Amino acid sequence: MARRMSIRGLLGIIVALAGSTGALLACSDDDGPTNGAGADAGLDGAVSDLDAGVTCPPVATPACNAAKCTADLGEPALCMDGACVKLKSVDCPRAGGDLTGANQVLIGALLAQNGSNAASGTARINSIELAVKEINSNGGIPDPDPCKPPRTLAYVACDDANLAGDAGADGGPVEPAIDRTRAGKHLVEELKVAAVIGGSTSGNTLDIAKNTTIPAKVLQFAPSSTAISITAPTDFNASPDGTRLLWRAAPSDTVQSVVLQKIFLQVEAEVKAAGVASPKLALVTKNDAYGKGILGAFKAGLQVNGAPIPSANFAEYEYKASAGDADGITQAAVAAELATFAPDIIVMAGTSEATDGIMRPFEAGDPATKPIYILADGQKKSELTALVSPTDTTLPALPAPARDALRQRIRGTQPGVVTLLAQNFFNFGYKTAYGNDSVLAYGMAGSYDITYLLAYAIAATKGGAVDGTTLAKNMAFLVGGTNQISVGTVALSKGMTAMLAGEKVDFNGASGPLDFDLTTGEAPSDYSVWCVKVDPNNQQRVFEEAAGLSYSAKDQTLVGTFNCP
Repeated sequence: MARRMSIRGLLGIIVALAGSTGALLACSDDDGPTNGAGADAGLDGAVSDLDAGVTCPPVATPACNAAKCTADLGEPALCMDGACVKLKSVDCPRAGGDLTGANQVLIGALLAQNGSNAASGTARINSIELAVKEINSNGGIPDPDPCKPPRTLAYVACDDANLAGDAGADGGPVEPAIDRTRAGKHLVEELKVAAVIGGSTSGNTLDIAKNTTIPAKVLQFAPSSTAISITAPTDFNASPDGTRLLWRAAPSDTVQSVVLQKIFLQVEAEVKAAGVASPKLALVTKNDAYGKGILGAFKAGLQVNGAPIPSANFAEYEYKASAGDADGITQAAVAAELATFAPDIIVMAGTSEATDGIMRPFEAGDPATKPIYILADGQKKSELTALVSPTDTTLPALPAPARDALRQRIRGTQPGVVTLLAQNFFNFGYKTAYGNDSVLAYGMAGSYDITYLLAYAIAATKGGAVDGTTLAKNMAFLVGGTNQISVGTVALSKGMTAMLAGEKVDFNGASGPLDFDLTTGEAPSDYSVWCVKVDPNNQQRVFEEAAGLSYSAKDQTLVGTFNCP
């Protein structure tokens, strides 16, 4: 049967292509976009007398398609080059979205689902899934051809861990249990995705880009990676054809280093006011891309007690993430060195191992100076709240009276502030879908934003080919426009209309304004200061996301006063 598109639906697209945005912006945000569920979607079937239909030529269903492949294989699959390919693999256990659609676009994700980053990785994948569901249920990605159905989104989530497998019974080589390079090849070679959201850490992001996405000319978008080296990688070209393919929704740690230094100077003044004439600073960093980047940027122009470093009041320690690493000293050695140096202030840029391997033994030794800690975002994890919990039994455990005193000596930085859009995304969208006990973790809002950005970039192809370079180029439509389009469903139809008309918009994300630099694929960001507080409802130690102090990227100043409940 020939398909028909209603005059109302056709006129909407004609208006969009003519660029009459003003008229469309006057419409209510509650106007529902066509979504294939009614006559205006142009599906086969009767159209009312009010809607004089436009006749479309019949479209034959191809013999190989996602719905048939999924049915035949008994699990999610799609048709690639005339053959069915399973979406899932040993490294890629999760898939969702429109898995049987006739006009689907597949997005890949490489985010932790095992190991210490599994909780945050799963939350980020959930955030991608939430955005995919919202976009699909609100009409998908329209095509300028009124006879073509809208594109819908599907995703495949792979694990970006590297986990060793068990030795084979036959004595042969061990097959890795989880391998991110193998997972990446499944995405870009077998499933031929045009975009990958990931990785979980800065090191993984760089590894994925070097070995997987950049060689395949796939757009890679990291939700939370902040390492300075991502801006200009030294061992691969992030813009192989002159178009930047490695992007991130997180700012560079160049900014975080500035924030850390400004907070240090503020804390230094506090310590002096408390009676310490010449406070001593210890800088502790991890031996990875994240720690090394902050190490160099934090030291740039640093003065301790008004004098440039090096000085007797400054010491720096780079620690090994694992015992076999070439760079740095062991975590135990750092704890011992700190006890000898007796700093008044400690700035740390590491992850969970710094909490348990350095802070815990150092504080268990009851340091005389009782230093104030200024932590980068990598340590904002459960190990830190456990360290100061009254019920903590991890060895070496701190004396009970010392735990709350330590809690009050901790403050940290993190990219972004809790915006109204972030609250809407998390409280009204995410919690509804995944439970009221869900916890907002860094990178969730970024993952949600990235999915919407990709949907708009796909729409800007105007029904054309979807490949990594084209999507990266189309990011230019989401920066510098006069009309602001906020992430989420309220402005979705307006944003899609603008993309079809080839108009630029100003995209505003849950993670921040996201005013991208098209050459570096990153945007400036405000920073908030967090602390560990006592939950008044249950007396548990939890993170206070906004402790009264923040950093304005626009003004390059600290705003407010630090206050931890």
